[in-house]
Amino acid sequence: MNPIFTVIFILSSSVFLFIDPNGFLKAMTDGGTKAVSLSLSLLVVYAVWSGFLQIADDCGLNDKIAALLRPLIEKLFKKPDKDTIKYISLNMSANLLGMGGIATPAGIEAMKRLGESGDKNGSCMLFVIAATSIQILPTTVI
Repeated sequence: MNPIFTVIFILSSSVFLFIDPNGFLKAMTDGGTKAVSLSLSLLVVYAVWSGFLQIADDCGLNDKIAALLRPLIEKLFKKPDKDTIKYISLNMSANLLGMGGIATPAGIEAMKRLGESGDKNGSCMLFVIAATSIQILPTTVI
């Protein structure tokens, strides 16, 4: 895909340079400024939510959420161990709170553990649950 996008960029840039040479540099710098601004704002949001999840883990809130979600997790997945349940519940609770990007590392670890235990269907189930990202607090919209 990279070669295709490179060719498209070069062709469109060439056409734009011939049509409006003064607008080309302005468009490139405006696009770069917007990209950096968006990246910094997302970095701040992820830092705040990562800190929130670390505090929740330190005070034992994640273990309480895991205990609350244990009956549902045991029905959906084939007898996962305690650590796998913790990662699954962390992924599900982070997705429910609208922290999809923060939920990803826990989801990856849970899928890895489910795959190692031989529960391929459970791994696929977790992927579907994480991909749908049902949210109570739609923080990405806010």
